[in-house]
Amino acid sequence: MKQVEVIVTTEQIAEKMYELFKKAKINCNVIPKCNGFSQHTNFLEFIGFSDTRVEVLVFKCKDRLRKFFLKFLLTNCNKPNNGIMFSIGGDRRMKADNRVLVAIINAGHGEKVADILRKEGALGATMFDARGAGVDYDSVMGMSIDSGKQVVFSVMPKEVVKKMSKIIKNTFKENKNNCVIFDLPVSNYNKLHEN
Repeated sequence: MKQVEVIVTTEQIAEKMYELFKKAKINCNVIPKCNGFSQHTNFLEFIGFSDTRVEVLVFKCKDRLRKFFLKFLLTNCNKPNNGIMFSIGGDRRMKADNRVLVAIINAGHGEKVADILRKEGALGATMFDARGAGVDYDSVMGMSIDSGKQVVFSVMPKEVVKKMSKIIKNTFKENKNNCVIFDLPVSNYNKLHEN
């Protein structure tokens, strides 16, 4: 699996990154208008009663450019709550101390997952809307109806992932097709500020 880079940051910083990506001739996929929380935000901000939004930038680049982008972010955007940057994939033999836990849940239940993550000590999470399709979905007059979904992800130490997954699964075990949970190894994890 090829390594991909992920940046979760504010809309303002994402705009700066777009310009850098253009100059470096790098394609970037963006998930706009996500909600998120960090250890410094409150629940009202997370569910959207605030102007604070984050964007998720996903791209591939050589290690030299990844380091350049990280240095740019730490030099020009160095303050708490500006986001995180990490890598997924790459060499299977790499030592990954962190994992990204991903929960895909029926729309309206993402906040409950976020509550669980927050209560269990997660330092942050990001949530965005999605659609799902499967064999059990309804149709009206021959047209299938997509099911609304929310995707919640959080980077955490690998020792915590199993515990969090189990708590989330147990919370939603009664409702079929309600929750899919998986995790992936994360390398090059950095907060976009230095302590």
